Amino acid sequence: MKRRLKLQLPSGITQRRKLIVISLLCLIVLIGGLLRAAPAFSWGIELNAYDPWIEYWLSKYIYEHGLGSWASLTRDNPDTHIFWYPWGRDFTKTEYPGVVYFTVLTYPIGSILGFNLKEWTAITPVFYGVFAILAAFILGRELKGDEAGLILAAFVAFLPGSIERTVLGFVEKEGAGIALFFLTFALYLRMLKTRKIIYAVLAGLSAATLAFTWGGFRALMVLLAAHMVLLPIIRKINLNDVINITILLGIPLALSMFSANYKFTLSIMGLATLAPIPLYLIHIYLLKKPNRYTKFLIALIVVTGILVGTGIIRIKVSRELLALIPFELRGAFKLPPLAESIAEHSPPPMPQVWHSLGITLILAIFGIIYGIYKAFTERDEGMLLASFIPALILWGYRNMAYLGTLATTCAAIAATIIVYPALKIFLTKRPSGYRRVIGRGPGTFTKIVMGILLLVTIIGVVASAVDSYRAYTAFPASILRSGLDIRTKNDAWLKMLEYIKENTSKDAVIVAWWDYGYWISVITGRATIADGATFNGTQIQMLAKTLTGTEEEARNIIINNFKGKINNTYVLVYDVFVEGPNKTMSPLAFEVYPGTLIFQTGLADIAKSQWMIRIAGRNIQDYWKSLAIYGGGRLFTPDWTKTATNKTYEALIYKIMIHGVYTLGYNFTEPIFGTRVSKPEFKYFEPEKIIAEKIGEKAYVIVFLYKLAR
Repeated sequence: MKRRLKLQLPSGITQRRKLIVISLLCLIVLIGGLLRAAPAFSWGIELNAYDPWIEYWLSKYIYEHGLGSWASLTRDNPDTHIFWYPWGRDFTKTEYPGVVYFTVLTYPIGSILGFNLKEWTAITPVFYGVFAILAAFILGRELKGDEAGLILAAFVAFLPGSIERTVLGFVEKEGAGIALFFLTFALYLRMLKTRKIIYAVLAGLSAATLAFTWGGFRALMVLLAAHMVLLPIIRKINLNDVINITILLGIPLALSMFSANYKFTLSIMGLATLAPIPLYLIHIYLLKKPNRYTKFLIALIVVTGILVGTGIIRIKVSRELLALIPFELRGAFKLPPLAESIAEHSPPPMPQVWHSLGITLILAIFGIIYGIYKAFTERDEGMLLASFIPALILWGYRNMAYLGTLATTCAAIAATIIVYPALKIFLTKRPSGYRRVIGRGPGTFTKIVMGILLLVTIIGVVASAVDSYRAYTAFPASILRSGLDIRTKNDAWLKMLEYIKENTSKDAVIVAWWDYGYWISVITGRATIADGATFNGTQIQMLAKTLTGTEEEARNIIINNFKGKINNTYVLVYDVFVEGPNKTMSPLAFEVYPGTLIFQTGLADIAKSQWMIRIAGRNIQDYWKSLAIYGGGRLFTPDWTKTATNKTYEALIYKIMIHGVYTLGYNFTEPIFGTRVSKPEFKYFEPEKIIAEKIGEKAYVIVFLYKLAR
């Protein structure tokens, strides 16, 4: 790296500067924390979405049974059999304890403050957000100093994409992991600068902590290894570097064997993260010169690509690799319908990208280009990290919406290295005679351009923060609105869960789509067939066959595959229905894209049933149809009418809805066209409870619970 000129400041100015930096950081942390706590101001403290409920259940279990009880959460424990019934779930191999133990260990504070355990669980994401802001400051400071640290901390504090998984109620492993991501990178950079083993150990321990917190540990290890592989191109490597990277990589990989990430460590991809060690030794003893190493590395990448492309080396397509594959080419990999059905595995729409990143997206693109240029011209390993890693993550986000939070935070790193020089121009006070001795400083035009850049950045970030506050105060927690994208409360789901808890036996089994598994099992204590863990594709396929098959097929699967008992097994489905004239009711049809006249039926299970059909291995055209409507539009809807060749009418999920509407005293009609659908007859199932709660003037959220009675 080039030696930089340092101007000595009087001690009084230095102390004042530290005070300003600390004050600004505290202000950023305060505002960032308040933004994340925003839902509580309008709706109170509640868990949001589906996955947070399992974090609460696990926290409650550990709190009640002791810190060592995690090891007992295997399939041999009857308490785990309310998940993935009848087999149960081995949490020790499929879940990360980091978030759970943080909740339990800090709960004494929450208890003193008057919160119950569920409320404290919902509050913890705010702490993860604060930790991420502080870790961002440390990383930015390591890159370019205090000013860069404040810039990066502000981006992480205010950008919607970095807030969304650390907002109150949304208890997510990724939210807790972002801080560890930043901290590991900061310690890694400190290790490179000082070549001290202590920082290798600390970085390794930080990464190991992530291994017990979030599956993003895999991405972290791959990114670290990739950066290490590129380092010899811009930096002189010695044996001390070999020792340091061996420690840094070895500690987390060794400890991860005791976490849910153990399969990654034993995989080809996991073992490949150790590649920098032999590459460094080859470079030190054989290649010696950077240009030789570069040629060798290119040849190695080409050969590896050929071996993987021809199938000689087989690599399992994990979520991380899936993100790097262009979405347009995914068809060649024949992904299972279950993987395709998960919305987060698809590319994010551009409005969502802009909402998450805002002006940071544009800044990051320029930051990546600037960072790569600086990395190779000034041989700066920090600039290489600040440009190369965001480039990879943004590319992954382009192909997979799941990476939204990580992409936003990484984009903030790249944006920081382009905003920092602009800010530095106005903060640097040059001593008398500086221009004559050192050379000409930035001119008026440069200052104007940099000033505009700073102004646009500030406006963009503030606008994002305001947008975030409005969004998180506008919507209640998902369970309070029955899982729908609406701004008002709806108690249909909560009332049904209360009914199940109070009116079914404790060993009852509820058959519902996997999205709702955590809600049902955690709130009611009743067993469900599948949930958001989605690790058992075979069980989910059988669940899909149950819901989309005939009564007879569903009964057979429930009894023989799910070991469900007659009069103690229930099927739960729901959606939104609209009341029409003459006591009629039809499923809600909505315009998919405003102004296109393309309509689809269903906001909940009807919409999801398209994927249920595909996951079950059935032909979607046997169940759904496309109809021309007024104005040249189209309606995509289940073919509700009863015909000799139509399977929709007999499919259990649709049959329950049609029958349930008649049970409420309405005639079931097709959406838009109003064609009446006759009432079906059940042979094995009967209605247990139907709850309809109004939204709007004539729309209802209806939750149907049917019992296997014969």
